[in-house]
Amino acid sequence: PVGEEDEADAAARAASEADVSASAAASATAKRRGLIRRGFDLIPTSWFAAGVTAIFLAVTAAFGGLATVEDPVAHVLPGEDFHGAGFDMRVTGATIVDARKVTSLQPGAGQRVLLVALDATVTEPSPRVTADDGSLQGIRVEGVEAKPVIIRPDDNALATILQPGVRTSLLLAWLVPSDLQGERVTVRLPLADEAKNNIRSGTRWDFIRFGAETQVTVVDGGRGDPEPTP
Repeated sequence: PVGEEDEADAAARAASEADVSASAAASATAKRRGLIRRGFDLIPTSWFAAGVTAIFLAVTAAFGGLATVEDPVAHVLPGEDFHGAGFDMRVTGATIVDARKVTSLQPGAGQRVLLVALDATVTEPSPRVTADDGSLQGIRVEGVEAKPVIIRPDDNALATILQPGVRTSLLLAWLVPSDLQGERVTVRLPLADEAKNNIRSGTRWDFIRFGAETQVTVVDGGRGDPEPTP
């Protein structure tokens, strides 16, 4: 019958139109995906790396940041040698005095002069200048930012150059609070790397970090300067 044929034709046309619509939709989706892929291809790889790094740092910051691993510091007893920065160094004691004129340190109110006794031997073949951060002037007392003034107690003079292979007794001086008597102080000994000196002939020593600590008890040394001869 004619009515049934018309219905069949209408159904066939509807199915055909649906296939065309589906095909068009699939084609559009494929085209969008292709555009997205081409867009990602145009983004430099370094941007991805930076993005991943930023996300990683944001996450670690949210959880307290990255854990740091500190380089180990040796704990050396008084009188024991520590090798670093081209020296054998041995802290033997500490005294606090009213003054030591040769150091040019001038204690103010509530201050005295701390003297740390140190035996040092240059282990390299060349003489060493003491007034470098990669040398003995890189030694610090914990809690004191200043560099030490280094003197020879045997002749009460400043120690500027040390000869190789000779163990020398020194005093390292700092201005400190006057109430350190009887307290334990931590003396920090440096590590340094030898490098070519681009300013003058020879080599220089560059401070790396503190490699050892020695704790000593501060004893009272009285006036500090020798009594004047009558």
